[in-house]
Amino acid sequence: MRSPVADCEMQPIEYEGCVIWTCPVSGGELVTPEAMEHIVNTRERRFGHEWDELVANHHPLPIQPSENEPRSLTCPCCGSPMRVVNYAEDSGVFVDRCAGCGAIWLDADELEEIQVLMQRWEDEAPDQIRAISGELREARERAQRECRLPFNPSRLSFVNALMHRLLDAA
Repeated sequence: MRSPVADCEMQPIEYEGCVIWTCPVSGGELVTPEAMEHIVNTRERRFGHEWDELVANHHPLPIQPSENEPRSLTCPCCGSPMRVVNYAEDSGVFVDRCAGCGAIWLDADELEEIQVLMQRWEDEAPDQIRAISGELREARERAQRECRLPFNPSRLSFVNALMHRLLDAA
């Protein structure tokens, strides 16, 4: 299998219990969707503090990549075009995903960056949930109170309730 960024053969390697393909020239990696799911959901390897700097100021970034992306890759698995996407829609790590088979091309260190981010977000989630638990409890109680109100079949009240829920969610 040929690298989509360098004119060379990629090498299969075992990574966290999956076979992935690596480019010896660029250091990039090609991962199937199934392997990527296994890698991010399995914590066979825990990243130490030396990786903290990589994601120190990294926060969820729900933006889409620029339409003027400077490169256009072709999937080495099926020959379909690959498009740049924000991994997990808000990671801020932009990877190339095949429109045909779903294979993912990661430039050097992007796989590790995604793993470190996932590790950090998993570690921080309990504290973040505890920090907003009061707000969550209040929202749940408010929703329960609103559900107990008598039903008014007026179309205006339905639209009004819908608008309030949309505004509350924003």
